[in-house]
Amino acid sequence: MKKAYPLLLSVLSGCIFSLAWPTAGFPLLLFSAFLPLFYMEELVKPSRNAGFQVWGYSYIAFLTWNLITTWWVYNSTAEGGLLAFICNSLFMSWVYYLAFITKRKFGNRIGYFALIVFWVAFEYLHMNWKLSWPWLTLGNGFARFPEWVQWYEFTGVLGGSIWIIAMNILVYRLIRNFSVKKAIAPAFLSILPMALSYAIYTSYTEEANPVRIAVIQPNIDPYNEKFANGSQAAQFAKLLRLAKTQASAETDYFVFPETALPDGLWNFQLNTHPEFLALRDFLAPTPKAKIIIGGTYLEMFTGIPRSELPFSVSRFGKSDDFYDDYNAAFQIDTSKNIPVYKKSKLVPGPESYPLPEWTKPFQEAMFKEIGGMMGNLGSQKERSAFFAPNQPKLGVGPIICYESIYGEFVTEYVQKGASLLFIITNDGWWGNSPGHRQHFQYARLRAIETRRSIARSANTGISGFINQRGDVIRQTPYWEEAAISETLNANNKLTFYVKYGDYLGRGAVILGGIMFIYLLISLGGGFLKRKKA
Repeated sequence: MKKAYPLLLSVLSGCIFSLAWPTAGFPLLLFSAFLPLFYMEELVKPSRNAGFQVWGYSYIAFLTWNLITTWWVYNSTAEGGLLAFICNSLFMSWVYYLAFITKRKFGNRIGYFALIVFWVAFEYLHMNWKLSWPWLTLGNGFARFPEWVQWYEFTGVLGGSIWIIAMNILVYRLIRNFSVKKAIAPAFLSILPMALSYAIYTSYTEEANPVRIAVIQPNIDPYNEKFANGSQAAQFAKLLRLAKTQASAETDYFVFPETALPDGLWNFQLNTHPEFLALRDFLAPTPKAKIIIGGTYLEMFTGIPRSELPFSVSRFGKSDDFYDDYNAAFQIDTSKNIPVYKKSKLVPGPESYPLPEWTKPFQEAMFKEIGGMMGNLGSQKERSAFFAPNQPKLGVGPIICYESIYGEFVTEYVQKGASLLFIITNDGWWGNSPGHRQHFQYARLRAIETRRSIARSANTGISGFINQRGDVIRQTPYWEEAAISETLNANNKLTFYVKYGDYLGRGAVILGGIMFIYLLISLGGGFLKRKKA
């Protein structure tokens, strides 16, 4: 039975993480989620292969967490889901193993500190590479209780990650060797951030800068209806029908979901496209209103050498011309100016694949004669905000789906002048699972970090409105067509986090890199001494 203890402890750790996670979980459990792993270390430490066992058992813990919490990814893509479960757990277990090796080499204090540094460095790096999947960033665990983490406007979610790991370490040390003196630190660390947060929460007041917004939820099945041939006209008619129920002289914005216009819209035809002309006609009775809408955007490149084009372009048939396709957002008003934002944080797998340059020779050969995709969806390098012609100081950040889980990324919209954030998404790919609910809750953290009110339009739900404190003002049911309106306050002030982003993550990467190199040197020195002996 004793041999089974480490395995049971690992599974218990993964279950505690899962029971703490939004949307049904209670986040204070995160303060104890690492404890079974710490106990597991003590049990396997005497073994000759302790390092391998720590890695293996921690992998089981993190795989349990990933499976229970994000199983719904499998609904969208079976292969992508399996890859996410396996790889994300693998990354986490290597981070934990590295901290364990540091602990064995330099002692518990440095080892536990290394766990904080390495973990935060991992979370930061995991937000900023091609295989990015930061859904389980520890600080996201407080999304359902924004009144606890109002200080995210200074630290972002990585501050929450540090809080969670530090609390686990202090609680474990207290349990292992209880004393009143040792109880002070965990009590202080648990109470102070919450007290500070509640003080900010209760004292924060929004400046009056009202903007009337309508969000549209057409509830179109993405699997069987949305992209079916011949269904686009009916879908477009539904969008206009729902929008008309919210149209008034006070309306400033209508927000439609991601890929509300699924047919390709060529860059040279925007002002003559029938659907855009119909949207302008719809706005005629409310000339101050604007429409933010998602669609597939196509950009043609003629007479430009392939070597000078983005890797993501596709050959246009058998010609020498190329085009790029984007998951995009458009702003439409009564003028002929149509700003376009091209989604930049692409979903690994469905929208992009890592290191496409490695397979470039094969793709060029494969599609040279027949034409077709030569990369993945295109993107733009920098964020942009949409500005109202009649209100030049009113900018909105058009966040598309997956982009909304990246805190520092979202701050770039604000730096470009966004005083409101609009999230357009299609969460129907995941079915009626925790996925769409978690995605909605994470938006509350973006509101706190940037102090921007958020309007969210989701194809199948959840759509709604969130204020600058992260409170949900109003939301729609899932899988029901709906159209709702609300007045939100715009804000042009910049938070500390908007100005400096994930400075905690960058600092952890630098410090963690130094610690890792020193660890390698120390381990190498010990190996050489043993070899000489």
